[in-house]
Amino acid sequence: MFLKRNNEHRRRPTKKGLSPKAETPKLGKNDGRRPRQVQKGVIIVLGSANDERGRLIPIGEQRGRMAYGLYRANPDWKLLLTGGFGEHFNRTFRPHALYMKNFLISLGVPEADILPLVESRNTIEDAQMAKPLLLERGCPAAVVVTSDYHWERARFVFQRTFRDTALSLFFVVTETDEDACGIDLVSQRMHEARALKKLMEKGF
Repeated sequence: MFLKRNNEHRRRPTKKGLSPKAETPKLGKNDGRRPRQVQKGVIIVLGSANDERGRLIPIGEQRGRMAYGLYRANPDWKLLLTGGFGEHFNRTFRPHALYMKNFLISLGVPEADILPLVESRNTIEDAQMAKPLLLERGCPAAVVVTSDYHWERARFVFQRTFRDTALSLFFVVTETDEDACGIDLVSQRMHEARALKKLMEKGF
């Protein structure tokens, strides 16, 4: 995660794509059915980054609000949060997913509807560590919540990881405002393109 070196990510997000209100879900391209057609499932919120005090950067809050909107529309669904520790996204003593959990609880999600935290370090671990938890629950469907710049790599990784299961995957993406997102978006997009190309060529 390429964090900006200034304090811009601490501003309250108000621009388009970073509304403080729950947002309307936007499915990723080629995703077919809407999640609401499935009776029960799990909403997977992929980790982003937090500051040294454990505060989510705007992109993280945006993903959290999107997940909250999905949860309110599908109250029988559970939430699965990813993100542990890493030099580029969380250098505190608590897992990143815990900060997302606290954020969702502050919005109104009951703690009982949040599954055990996935303390992953990257997108591949997000999928690989989430897989046994979903299979143990007999989960028929999952909605992966991430950002627009990241969703293609996330889709590739999750579809590859779950291709030997009957679980239906959906992808909901948030729109990233470069001026208010809290990261160096140009560098992040370049990183995503390189990472996806490497995965497609060499696998994982």
